Amino acid sequence: MNLKADKVLVDTKIDDPYLQSVLENYATKDAVDNVVNNVVNTYVTEITQEVAKEKGYFASVEELVAAYPNPEVGDWANVSENDVWVIYRCATAGRWDRTDQQFI
Repeated sequence: MNLKADKVLVDTKIDDPYLQSVLENYATKDAVDNVVNNVVNTYVTEITQEVAKEKGYFASVEELVAAYPNPEVGDWANVSENDVWVIYRCATAGRWDRTDQQFI
């Protein structure tokens, strides 16, 4: 097989140096398809896990704690504070921690 003839032209730059190298140096259509599928599957898995850990929206920390008094590591929730939503996460089993992540 002549890889040069089967190479895919890739003009897109990727932030990941390893993936960029693969695409520039070894990219056949099948290789590109495999890399893309692996990346997409990884992100879909991570997003699915993150969404599953989301506990909802709460008017106060007290409501969050009442609803989920023993959170598991990775759980997270949105809590209203002065017209801003603040994300609380569980980094230690059984405890909610306020993060610096906020949105309106």
